[in-house]
Amino acid sequence: QYYVKVFDKLAQNPGYVEKESKRLNNLLKKGGLAPEKVDDLTKRSNILSKFVAKVQSVKEEL
Repeated sequence: QYYVKVFDKLAQNPGYVEKESKRLNNLLKKGGLAPEKVDDLTKRSNILSKFVAKVQSVKEEL
């Protein structure tokens, strides 16, 4: 479900992944979140890191 959302946002805005990744990391660094929310944000951050790696490899190929 989140993969589809990220893919759609990436199609509209190529910088979305980097921006969202920074936002999630800042939220995680602040702390004070419920454990369930921390797990959710960590999962999202991991998914975004895969998209970042893929985008960078595509850019290198070009």
